[in-house]
Parts: sequence; C-alpha cells; structure tokens
Amino acid sequence: MKETYVMKHGTGASKQGGRHLAPNPRAAARHGRSAETETPSVAPNLEKAREISADITDVPVSEASPSKPEAPKSPAERRRSALHRTGPFFTTLALVTILAWILPLRPTVAEEEKRNLTPPPEFSVQNLLDGTFFRQTESWFSDTFTGRSMWVRAAQRVRGIYGWNDVVIYGTGPKADEVPVQATDSSAPETTPRTPEEDAQVQASPGKDSGANVVPDADPNVSPTPTPWGGDSIGEGEYLNTVGMLIQIGDTAYEWPGFDRSAADGYIEQMNRAGALLEGRAHVYSIIAPLSTSVMLSREFREETLDCTLEEDALTYLESGMTNPNLTPVRIIDALIAHNSEYIYFRTDHHWTALGAYYAYVEWCVSAGKRPVPLSAYTPIDMGPYLGTYYEASNQADLLSANKDNVIAYDPPGDLSLYITDYAEDSPEYYGELSPVLWDEREAEVWFKYATFLAGDHAFCVLVNDAIQDDSACLVYKNSMGNPFVYFLTQHYHTVYVCDYRYYETRNLSEFVDTYKVQDVIFLNNTMQAEWWGSVDLVAQQIGYYDDEE
Repeated sequence: MKETYVMKHGTGASKQGGRHLAPNPRAAARHGRSAETETPSVAPNLEKAREISADITDVPVSEASPSKPEAPKSPAERRRSALHRTGPFFTTLALVTILAWILPLRPTVAEEEKRNLTPPPEFSVQNLLDGTFFRQTESWFSDTFTGRSMWVRAAQRVRGIYGWNDVVIYGTGPKADEVPVQATDSSAPETTPRTPEEDAQVQASPGKDSGANVVPDADPNVSPTPTPWGGDSIGEGEYLNTVGMLIQIGDTAYEWPGFDRSAADGYIEQMNRAGALLEGRAHVYSIIAPLSTSVMLSREFREETLDCTLEEDALTYLESGMTNPNLTPVRIIDALIAHNSEYIYFRTDHHWTALGAYYAYVEWCVSAGKRPVPLSAYTPIDMGPYLGTYYEASNQADLLSANKDNVIAYDPPGDLSLYITDYAEDSPEYYGELSPVLWDEREAEVWFKYATFLAGDHAFCVLVNDAIQDDSACLVYKNSMGNPFVYFLTQHYHTVYVCDYRYYETRNLSEFVDTYKVQDVIFLNNTMQAEWWGSVDLVAQQIGYYDDEE
C-alpha cells in the first residue's frame, strides 16, 4: 500500500497549508482525473514542503480511507455523555444536601461570635398559615448550616488572597448630624490634657475621702510622658475606604463615629432629670467614654481623611448641656488622648482595657474631689490572648487574629466580695449569688476573656469592700464599658452597686437610692449609646421617666 502524509499545522510556505496532502479520490473524480494520476504531482510538492516546513509530521494514513462525517450520536449515547459530564457535580450537591439536613451535625452555638445560633422553628397550624414557620425555617437553616465555621473561615481566607487586608470598611455608616458649635465659657469642662507632674499632684492630693483609701501611699507616677494624638495612623502600603461602619487599619479595627443630635438632646435631658430628681439625696455624675477611633487617630486624620464625627466636639456638646447643679459631667477624652501611646483600647474589640478604665477613674476622682489610688497598688493578672467584637464583625480574621489582644485585670486591694444576679429579687438582705471578684479566664477560649470583669454582663452586681468600715455606697448605671471601671470605685466606697441599664428591672433610680442609701450615682456610657434613642429610652426607664408619664 502506498503511504501518504498529513500536515498537522499549516504554514505560510505552502498554498496547501493546513490541508492533508493525500490524494482525494472524490476531488479527482470531479475534475476528470484519477487519484493515481494525481499522486506523482503531489510527491515533489511533498518533498519541497518537507524542506520548507518543520510542521509536517509523518503520520501514515490509508490512501483508501477518505474522511467521512461522524455519525450522529443516538439519544442514549447523548444521555450517557451528559451524565458523564454532570455526574460529579450532582453527586457532590447531593452529599452536601444530605449533610446539611443531618440534625446532629448542625451547630447550635457560634463560639467565635459568642452567641447561640437560631433554633429550629416550632410547628403550629397558625405558624404554617401565616408563613412564620417557613421564615423561621429559612433563618434556622442558613444560620446553622453544617460546617458553618469552616465556611466562614474559608471565605475570610479567600478575601485575604485577593489582597483585601490593609484598610477595609464593613457595614453601613451611622447617622451623622452636624455637631453644633459651642460657645466657650468659663464653666466649660477642662479640655487640656494634664502633664505627668499634674497627674502626680492629683493623685497625691488629700481630696475629700472619708477614710476610704485603704492602701498606704504608693508611687503616684503611673503616667508616662503624654503623647497627644500619637496613636495609630495609616502606614506605607495601607489604603483606606471611606464608607461603612468598621474601619480596619492593618491588624487594628476602629468604629466609625457618628452623631444623632436628637438622641443626644434626649440623653442630656435624662441626665439633667436624674440630677434634679436626686437633689438633696445623692449627687449624679455622667461619664461618656469615646470610641478608640477618637483617641487613637489624630483629629486631622479623622477630619480630613475619614470625614467622620469628631467625638471631642460631640462630647463638648453633650457635657455643656448638662447644666443641673446636682449633676457633674466628667470629661475623660482629653486624659485618654494624653495616654494614647499606651495600651488603653483593644485592637479587636470596642471596649477599653482596664488601663483605659483606670485613667477614666482618675478623671472621675478629680471631679468628685477624691484621691485616686495609684495603679501600682493593684495586682495585675494576665488573662491571656483575646479576640473581641471587631474580630467578629470583620472579614479580616486572619489579620486581626495574627496579633491578638491581651486582657489584663487589676485585682483591687482590700477585703472584697462580688455578688451577681439576673433576677428581679435583689434587696438589702439579698444581693445575689456570691461570685469570684475576678473570674479566672486564663484557660478560657479567646472569645471570653473580657468576662473576667463582673463575670460578664448581669442585671445586678454588688462589690463589697469590708476593709472600709462605714456606710459609704455608690450606684453605677453602665453598659459593658463599665465592667472594668467599677473595680476602682471599691477603694472609695464600702458598697458599689452596679446596674446594667439594659437588663435591670427591679426598681427605678429614686426607689433604688432610697432602698440602698447611696450617696453618689454614676452613669457610664459610651458616645454611640449616648447618641442612640434605643439606649436613651433604656436609661429613661431606669430614671423613672416613663413611670412619671403614666
């Protein structure tokens, strides 16, 4: 049998490039020639093509095997081919579906988020008819998907691969009204941070404590040289997106400050009302803690780059409106700024550290005319690495967790006891269950370390210092920012009553003061809560505002 050759890749050197060089009987017949007569004329061309082109590959083919169109596949063959291609996909989908519906594998708790996941719906005819059952089923199914934590972490890593890991914004920004400009007057709160020497003088002054300080004199110099506006900043190669609620700069997260004037006016009204209500019975203090954003990032950066609310101005507005003579607004932002080179705010959480709370306590002492107990008198306890709320809210888990926070608790001197309860049954005879003063969270998961303070958030807590032998007592209304703060008050009062205004329901402010015979009342909130109507309403309920309306 005669051998012919096929050109695999056509070249520009041959007019027949890309077509086979074997004789084509059908073409020869159309032109009145036979395949045998065409063959000699092809051979010389073939030799020439071999010399010109390296793309000619010797592949023996049969001269008698002209190309034929492929026969169409039968329906059964097409089905088998389709099944071959899609089978793996549908098999995987079926397996994932089966896993998703296996109830024992569905998680019930998200440890990273410190919350219980959505429970399965309870079936009833009413729920079925009004559609509630299906909506609850959808929420339960999506919130408790099998392997939920694994998928969340995988999504975070994918985002990291694409380089979303320097400065990122998450969520939707808060309402931001313009902060009214306040006229300067002699009664405005102090706005200049004190020097270390002034701090030392404050801590050495006798104040007006009635024998409350149970610690011998200690070194009052707890403050390094202040570094106003010397906190974090955008570094080389880091980028900023200017929309959203949560700002991430490298391994540190910040919350976007906003301002709601209407809610702020409501908070001012409630603080003035509390002062008037307790006149002649107890003095009222208002402490508003700023976000770390306003302490750790410079005013210029926040104003020009972030274009967000300047909380020092918002705080001036809030504090200047608290005019009742029985009410003292305690300005703490300036002192925190002066210490912002220290570890006073967590990087992965919205709370301040116990050190930050201590500097707020020193400012309260200045306003209350008390002598602050030096930090060196407390026993520091390292509870270990911590990941907080910003870590939960962001998708940058790898960056934030690469440099975890650290929780340091300061054990107060004295003979202390802590009682806690979440039920409306407290009384002077029953404070609640006895609890460790500081919970040992050194072996706990990284998500729970902040619970070392007051064992977490409870409706009612009482700290008793039996080393102070008098009837001194104060009441603190707080959210979770107040948890580390209240420990420092134990050096000035025999009893520190702590009500979480989000949960406490037993008695209103006036009833509480009369029942427990407190001399001072402290409202401790943060700026975002002091400018949010939901929080303002809760504070109003504690004061008894709505009781009076009824």
